Amino acid sequence: MFDFETDCVMTGGSAFGAVVPPIYLSSTFEGGGDYSYSRVKNPTRDELQGTLAKLEGGKYAFAFCSGLAAVSALFMLLKAGDKCVVGSGSYGGSIRLAQKIFAGFDVKFEFTDPTDTYALSSALDGAALLLIETPSNPLLDVTDIQKTAAFCASKGVLFAVDNTFMTPYLQNPLSLGADIVLHSATKYLSGHHDVTAGAIITSDVYTAERLKLIISTTGTGLSPFDCYLVQRGIQTLPLRIDKHCYNAEELCRVLKMHPAVSEVYYPADNQIQQKQAKASGGMISFRLADETKTAAILNGGEIIKFAESLGGTRSLITHPYSQTHASLSQSEKASLGITPGLLRLSVGIESIEDLTTELLNMLNV
Repeated sequence: MFDFETDCVMTGGSAFGAVVPPIYLSSTFEGGGDYSYSRVKNPTRDELQGTLAKLEGGKYAFAFCSGLAAVSALFMLLKAGDKCVVGSGSYGGSIRLAQKIFAGFDVKFEFTDPTDTYALSSALDGAALLLIETPSNPLLDVTDIQKTAAFCASKGVLFAVDNTFMTPYLQNPLSLGADIVLHSATKYLSGHHDVTAGAIITSDVYTAERLKLIISTTGTGLSPFDCYLVQRGIQTLPLRIDKHCYNAEELCRVLKMHPAVSEVYYPADNQIQQKQAKASGGMISFRLADETKTAAILNGGEIIKFAESLGGTRSLITHPYSQTHASLSQSEKASLGITPGLLRLSVGIESIEDLTTELLNMLNV
């Protein structure tokens, strides 16, 4: 009914005319009505979930206490003996969760490159679920969502896409055939480095009913105050993402011309990315020509801080080898191209002139 930017700010309000939805901090409710206990259902969480569903074009949404809580709920859709295929370019925490926790419940995991059509088609045989990120983390490889959805549909595989890097402003996996969309709402949806949250959106009623049971029974729903923070962040999502993208494109040019950088990873020229997304986002990864300068570069910024996470107003630089993918073995890191000289830059919304000067100073150590 409205454009995306309008939907971001069209929150519910209240019976008293407040234009900001109230935060219902009560853990319990009298009367035995629709709301009884906040672990199961809370009005503030429902407000956020309604916004998430609308923005992703889904019918049902669930707000979790972290991105990994959302991935955990996704894996809880599986049962012992099921096979789950996970994109090899996924967040290291998702891979760790699969290998260290759910594999112990006799769920079979296979990790494959979803951009390799032959390998993916083979891996999907007998699978119950596929989880991918596109662009991938941290090398920003792009998977064709529509083509992958067709593969999954032909094999009866539930298809989930982690849309954290793109957000619903840039990419809508459900409209391209995915069954489920995930977010670490800690990142761009919240956008201010002040909350930890996750989300799952789907239009499938059976999947939604199972997720409803999982979130209420495991107690992983997002707290009312954190729901408020994410909802507030979403109101400026389009404005922030436009600035993230602009700054990232400018810094990408700087990195490509600098002799200290041997490779730059950013999907702006990828034809699949251009087909399925409005832009390429605010994430850049790059490889240093001299790995011995890694520590000096990581710690050389005043604006660009060496810290984990991404997607906030502040620019952050991360070392995947020792941070996001630290739990992987040496051989796994090597096979994925995650070397000590690989850095991941989450470009913020600061002045592009300041960011350019800072990045050049960091690289010129």
